[in-house]
Amino acid sequence: MYKELCIASLRSDKDSSGSDLQGLGKISLKITLADANEIQGYISELLKKDGKPFLQQCLKDCSENLQDAILEIKDSIAAIDSRSYGDVNTWVSAAMSYEESCEDGFKEKPGFKSPLTQMNAKFSQLCGISLTISNLLAGKA
Repeated sequence: MYKELCIASLRSDKDSSGSDLQGLGKISLKITLADANEIQGYISELLKKDGKPFLQQCLKDCSENLQDAILEIKDSIAAIDSRSYGDVNTWVSAAMSYEESCEDGFKEKPGFKSPLTQMNAKFSQLCGISLTISNLLAGKA
């Protein structure tokens, strides 16, 4: 699942080379959190630029949902430290739902295209990587 992204993202962290699976799980979650924060910053910039009401509402909805996802990823980082992999799986799975709900909002108006599709897809993939590592840690993979 997303092998190239997994390898590239984990290698981007200097601490990954000597890490065990537990450490890689935490690194993966931190990378996912950083990505979510990057999306949030981009949404903030878009909200300042374009005054189209439909776009503004979609972006605001995405931003609110993303805030929840960010909290879930933060909770997951704490949970992985305490080896609560079931909690990690629950929260990361919930965070992954952000992408679909955000993109669905833009689809409500025919012909309207989300400016966040690529970023959201990457976030979802990073969540998937974190979930895979958590499942390995829990012995479910």
